[in-house]
Formats: sequence, structure tokens, C-alpha cells
Amino acid sequence: MRVGVITTGTAELAGLHVALKGLFPDHEFTPIPERRPDRPFNGFTSSKISGSDPVDIQSTAGKLVRAAAAALEHHDRVIVLDDLEIDNLDQIPAVLEYVRAHVETYRRWFSSTYGQTEANALVDRLRTRASFHLAVPMLESWFFADPAALPRMNVTGTPKFAPAGDPERFQTSDQAYDADDCSNCTAWLAIADPKKKKSNKCPEWDRVDRQRHPKAYLAWLMKDPGNKRCSQYRETKQGVTALQALDWQRSLVNPDHCAYMRALVFDLSIVLNVPLPWLNRSSRPALTDPKWTAGTLHNI
Repeated sequence: MRVGVITTGTAELAGLHVALKGLFPDHEFTPIPERRPDRPFNGFTSSKISGSDPVDIQSTAGKLVRAAAAALEHHDRVIVLDDLEIDNLDQIPAVLEYVRAHVETYRRWFSSTYGQTEANALVDRLRTRASFHLAVPMLESWFFADPAALPRMNVTGTPKFAPAGDPERFQTSDQAYDADDCSNCTAWLAIADPKKKKSNKCPEWDRVDRQRHPKAYLAWLMKDPGNKRCSQYRETKQGVTALQALDWQRSLVNPDHCAYMRALVFDLSIVLNVPLPWLNRSSRPALTDPKWTAGTLHNI
């Protein structure tokens, strides 16, 4: 089958189709950029989703729905992957309902523009051939699930986590990380011009709630005081490399971990008819698990 892959991050755009091809080698995975080949779609989860947020086919979420519908003209299946992000960790149902609302809004627009018959066909294509998935809370959590990913990026420090240990419930327990005030990030501090300092961005872990932020911790584990951003980690470099070589089986070996990552793999295993004997059902079901009854999309 031909599977279109719509993502909202630079590492995902360059790496997810390669990682999925490694898991399902007999199928074709094609990254779908927004416009330029190196430009992913914008994500809609960077701020907290609210019931009062506008639902519009021109919005960020609306563009993802439209892109999925368009991709189905040339692909047998389409998957959309967005980061959940920290702000939405406690409200996955609201995020999924936001997606459903945009599908319905697009259906109404399509019906008024092209007629009810065409709109019904569109809805059927989306319901049976398109899926929406989440990286929880973000892509970098996957790298903490794969035992080989951090060594592949030359991370030498040993991550320290809270007892639960599920990368999708990411929580560090690292006093040195908590205490780092970026005062030894010499290259960044040496930038005197505030505008230039802002454009170079502060160190990733200089944030509230850093203990729950996988990208921030990974950047800290790859700390480099001589770098303007105080870290060697770059999503476009190390992130792409780690994702392309992701070991799905080792990442999902614990059925108590990574329910949403597992839901993505289960979904593709079902629609591509490729059994994965090692893939156990999660003991913690995900709201994006593939559904056997009709939904708005194949899995939600």
C-alpha cells in the first residue's frame, strides 16, 4: 500500500517515513510537506486546546484535515502525527474532539461547495483510510523508549527518571538537571544583543516544568556550554538520525509503557495486514487505538 505521512515537526518529516518503512518494508511511505519539501505542517497543540477555540478549515488543525483529504487522492492510507505537548497532557479527549470538529466543519464546507454526494464520499474516505495519532508528550519521548537511541546520539550521561518510568508519562528525577540555571552556558550568555540572544534561543531546559519535557532533558544531556544554544542536540540532525533508526520492538517491549506510540504501530499493522507477533496490546489503552466501529477517522 501507499501510505501518506503528514507530520508537524522537522524530524518527523525527514524521519518518520523511513522508520515506518523499516517496520513495514513491503509498503511505501511518503512524507507530505506543507509546501516546500523541508517544511512540515504546523502543529495545533503548542498551546492548551480550549472548547472556545475557533473551528475553521483555514486554522492549523483545519489545514491538517484538508491535507489528509487531499493526500487520499494519491495514497491508499494517510496518517497524521502531531505532538501532544505539555500543555495538553491532561486533556487528550479535548484534543481529539478538536480534530473531529474540524473534520465535521470541513465536511459541511465540502457539502456546500461540491454537494452532499461528494461530501459523503469524502467522509467515507476519511473514516476508513485516514488516522490521527499523537506523540506523547512529544517526539523525543520515543528516544527515551528505545535503549539504543541515546547512545546513537552520543549521549554519555545516564538519564534519571521518576519511578513510573513510562516515557509517555515523562518525569525526570535528576537534581543536577533541576538545579541547572544555565549560568555556565558561556556562548549563549556572551551574546550581548538581546535581539540576537532571543533569535539564538535560550537553552531548551530554561523553562517551567522542565521535569516533564523530554526535549529539554535530552538537550541538557547533550549540553555543550560553547554552543550558542548550550547543547549539541538538534532536531534536524540528531533527532532525524534517531528517528530513522528507531527500534520499534525494543521501544514497545513493556506493555505498561508507550500506549500512544503502540497505537500508531497497531493501527498500521491492522490496515496494512502485517501481523507483528511481538506487539502486545497495551495494558493502558490509548484513545487513538484503532477502532472497530465507525468513527470520524479510522482510529478516533
